[in-house]
Order: sequence, then C-alpha cells, then structure tokens
Amino acid sequence: MIDIYIVIKEYDEKLAKRQPWYTIQKLISDLEYLNKKVEVVSSLKDVPLGFNNTVIKVFSLKDLVENNDFDYKLIYLMTFPAYSFSKLLFFPKDILKQNWSDLKRIFIFSMVPKFMVKNTLEKASMTLTISDRSDEYISQYAQTVKYYPFISDNWGEYSKDIRSESKQKTIGYFGPPFTTRYFDEVVNFFSWIEEKGLHLKKKIITRIERDELKDIEDRYLSQFKDNPSFTIISGFLSRDELAKQLCDIDILILPFRIVMSELPVVVLEALELNIPIVTTKDSGIEILTKDMKNVLMLDEFSPRNYEKVIDFINTVKLEDFNIIQDKIDMINKNAMEEICQK
Repeated sequence: MIDIYIVIKEYDEKLAKRQPWYTIQKLISDLEYLNKKVEVVSSLKDVPLGFNNTVIKVFSLKDLVENNDFDYKLIYLMTFPAYSFSKLLFFPKDILKQNWSDLKRIFIFSMVPKFMVKNTLEKASMTLTISDRSDEYISQYAQTVKYYPFISDNWGEYSKDIRSESKQKTIGYFGPPFTTRYFDEVVNFFSWIEEKGLHLKKKIITRIERDELKDIEDRYLSQFKDNPSFTIISGFLSRDELAKQLCDIDILILPFRIVMSELPVVVLEALELNIPIVTTKDSGIEILTKDMKNVLMLDEFSPRNYEKVIDFINTVKLEDFNIIQDKIDMINKNAMEEICQK
C-alpha cells in the first residue's frame, strides 16, 4: 500500500541538480528512509479514489483556480520562489527583460490577490518551504514547515587540503552568467579590485548550457581575456573537474538579486567544500548560516559594500560544515515528523 503520493508534472530524476527535481529526489530519499512507500505521479487525477493517506503536491499557479475534493492529507510543496509584489516592484527593468522566461512565474504569483493565496493554501494541512524568503512570505497565509533539500557528501575525496598553498588569495565566482545572480556586479567588483591594485587572484567558472549565455559571458568578460590575474573557465565541467577547479578558490562570491529556482544548492555545496562565501539574503540560507564566520550575508551586492567584502576576504575564518549539516538534519527531522503525522 502506498503511504505517500508525490504529485509533480514531468518528474525526471536524471535532472539531479535542477529544481524541483532535486528537492523531490531528496524528499523521496528521506521518506523511504522512514520506511514510507512513496510513488510519484504527474497529476492529482492519478491519486486513486478513496486514498486517505498523504499527498504532497508541488505547488503551481493552477492550484489557485482548481477546486478539488479529497479525503487525503494534502501538503503543498513550494519549489519556486515566493515574493511579494512590493519586493519585485523596483527590480531592474533590463534584468527583468533579459530573464523574463525564468522570472515570469514569480512575478505572476506576486500579483495574485492575497485572499486567493490564503484560500488555496488553507486547503492543505501545511506548506513545505525550502528557503527563508519563501517561508517568510508564505507563513503570512498558511502554516509552513521548513525543509532543506540538501543532499550531502557531494565531493568525495576532494577537500580544501588538496589545493596549492599560496599567500595570494584567490576569489572566485561559479555558475551561469545570470544577471539575476549579480554577474554584472561581480565583474564590476573584480574590475574595482584591479583598479585598487589589491593583490588578489580572480577566477570565474561559468556554466554555459545555452548559446545566449555564451554571448552574455563574452560581453562581460572580454576585457579580462589577456589579464594574467584572471582565470576564466567556461563550459560545462564534469563533477570531478569542477571540484579540482573550486579547490583553488579561497572565497566564492555567490550573490543573488533573486533566485529563479528555490534554494541555490551551490551555496551549501561551496560551504561543504570548506570555501567561505559572500552571498545575499535572497540565497535563502540566512537563518541557517547565522553567526557563521565563513559566510558574509549582504542585503545586496553593490559598490556600497565592496569594502565590507574586502574586509571579509582579509579576515575570514573557516567553520566546520557539520555545524550547518546538524541544523539541516534537525530541521528536516521535524519536517518528516510533520509530514508523517496522521
């Protein structure tokens, strides 16, 4: 007998590092560890009539207008960022235009009348949220339970111990050249470091999956092509090669103007690799990393805080990732108890 149905359209476990598939993969693993029999289906219509156990439904905009009668315990899973419209109102127009295909769902949801959000979410027993930002927003309308879908032990034998020792620190960036991730400002920051004559190496590792991303990368990075203090690695690296490249970096600059898919796993994976990070509150891990000396959490990434970033680079302390992992385990244990509660 099935204990829990998970409803998600077009689930593909091969897309392991993408949302919402990453979250579903972790959720299935945690539930099966508790000996729960789980089945993934693509629609609520695939849940058998008369089923009265638990259904976890990945929330979508269609849920706001659908009216389903059910006997089971319904749990919504929020796997895309939830923001208020006031938060998005002053979002840079050029960046919005560049990334509209990825951001439109977020903007549409922000404009939904609050009573509709409240009425829809109240149909469920609770809503699982996977970042601070969405939890803060959704908790205004419904009971929320935090869940961090982080799959640990990502790097095998690699650790910071294998990197080459150097007195000159290397700062870096890893990820797609999205302006939603302040890629433009990160490049400006690296240029500012050059102008100031600060003795820091710079390493940019871009993940290029689409042709248009290559064009964006070229636009911002062409000025650094022949600069010996810059290392630029472009493409799509194997996991093994990525680990080697990241191990040369002393501090990663990973800020977010807005996240386009919940809980950017890259920030936790960097910390697991023992690399300190500079990020922003939109990364969704502010509460998780509070008081950690290897994380600089900013409201925004801009010239106003460049000096603050340099101070962090010069004085950063390493922390044991197990501190964060223990917090994640405790939060997820509570989430599993809530899900499995009759």
